[in-house]
Amino acid sequence: MLNTRCSAVWLTVPWTLVAASQAYASAEGYYQWLTSCVEAVEKDLPAITASAEGAAARYVKEDYELGVYGDDGVVGEVHGRSGGMMRLYVDVPQAQHFLGKAGLKCIVLVALREDNLDGTIARAKEFNKAGAKHLVAIGRKELLDKATAAGLVFDAAFDSHAAPHGGLLEDTAGTWRVPTDPVASMVVAWTWTGEFAAACTRLGKMPPMYLGFAVPGGVERAKKIGDIKFHEGEPKPTPAGAVGKEFLAELGKNLAALHAQEMGKVRQVAELAAQSRAAGKAVYCFVHGHAVLGHLPYPPNDPGFFKRANRSWFDLDKSIQFNAGDFVFCVGFDTVFQGKEWGDFAENARKAGVKLAWSLTTYRTEDIKTIPADEPLISQHWAMGDAVATIAGYDVKVLPTSGVLAEAVYWMVNAEMLRR
Repeated sequence: MLNTRCSAVWLTVPWTLVAASQAYASAEGYYQWLTSCVEAVEKDLPAITASAEGAAARYVKEDYELGVYGDDGVVGEVHGRSGGMMRLYVDVPQAQHFLGKAGLKCIVLVALREDNLDGTIARAKEFNKAGAKHLVAIGRKELLDKATAAGLVFDAAFDSHAAPHGGLLEDTAGTWRVPTDPVASMVVAWTWTGEFAAACTRLGKMPPMYLGFAVPGGVERAKKIGDIKFHEGEPKPTPAGAVGKEFLAELGKNLAALHAQEMGKVRQVAELAAQSRAAGKAVYCFVHGHAVLGHLPYPPNDPGFFKRANRSWFDLDKSIQFNAGDFVFCVGFDTVFQGKEWGDFAENARKAGVKLAWSLTTYRTEDIKTIPADEPLISQHWAMGDAVATIAGYDVKVLPTSGVLAEAVYWMVNAEMLRR
């Protein structure tokens, strides 16, 4: 599917597509690419498992730690996250677990990103020079090749199966639009993480994994576990490949449900956003999530249809003044952006005459019922707890699908707007 991508003509406001491009310049085209990506990662599972086993041996037997570095969205997705590792190092000096700690022995997932590739390579080279750093790279083949050509040495590297050039569609300036890198890298990162934890169980150890804080007892469980590297006692060994395979299968089910039930809403949201743009109104996104906060905007592949309205998880950009007829696409988790916690965002936007559309999961039915009928809602189709894969005998499931699903919906809306 990747070699059937299309070309487009880029104008200042809309895109105009040649006839042969129509099938691919759409939410359907993005969905078809993403399903092919998930299938390709599953074919890579034996190599991912082998890499994870080598890293786990160092983690269990050689006192190595585990960290993640590179693409801010990928770092945000796997760090401090439902179904993810509780003890994880990041390259932030004020963090409890800092990758730059002198003498630290650490396995590092390095997520490559085109708009900061040189900086990522430079820092990763420092890890090479420091020694005692086991680097596992994730990125599309072009970025991996550039990193290798620049002299960066990896212990393992995995093609994320993003579309060539990073985007689905090429504009007349030669830039490929609608990013595929961020979602693809998340799929590989979670698959590797699950196989790593499972490999630890086969060595007689179980690293603590988060129960989501949105789940009753999640916060209390994390406090009780604390900052330990392994749980006490010997776990049941989880077979090689089982966790990654289950995660990819469950992600595939979520995507299939989204495709079967939500594509009409995706097209509706794209149409409303395009109408506001055509009328000269402002078009925004309000994004709330571990990955999207680090992925928007995403140059050079971002089409630039939406301006991000929020600076952080809850806080709006104070320089933005909403006006009647403006459009805001709200992409979040499981909660409508309203009430005191959200600074009465939805209430104030509606009073100002702003058009709203939503993408959330929908198990909080009473909250969801407060969304007016004229505000489209795209369900993300993930369930309470978020994590979907099983470690044998462990008390919680691991590996969430929500980050991939939320961002996939956002980029599908962008892809659908290209049809205009």
